[in-house]
Amino acid sequence: MAPLTLCWWIYVISGVSALQYLTVPMFSTLRKTTSLMVLIGESIYLHKSSTPKVWMSVSIMMLGSVLAGFTDLTYHPRGYIYVSICSIFTALYLLLISKIGQQTKLDTFGMLYYNNALSLPLTLSQTVLFSDEFHTIR
Repeated sequence: MAPLTLCWWIYVISGVSALQYLTVPMFSTLRKTTSLMVLIGESIYLHKSSTPKVWMSVSIMMLGSVLAGFTDLTYHPRGYIYVSICSIFTALYLLLISKIGQQTKLDTFGMLYYNNALSLPLTLSQTVLFSDEFHTIR
């Protein structure tokens, strides 16, 4: 469960960080790349095959993301790096959910419970050390 928690935490933190540099529509558009990463990961890691219609749909979404990237008037490289990290770790998270769910026989509630319990120390330490919320309380 620890790799699952780490992937979740990285994708949340990188997603929030990306929003500091990207507009919400651009962030949402670039996150569509996650679908392609999941398809590739499922075929390699989980040995699942998707239909050509699914691949075509995801390819069209990817084309839209690329075109949107070319027309981004607020381009900031750091935002693109963060959203790429977010997409990679979201895909890893989704693949691990599938794999760990099969191995442990945990239901969705159990997986969410353990993931949240394990991620709490990471999230609290990140909030205390790197955000202004607790500093303004003092």
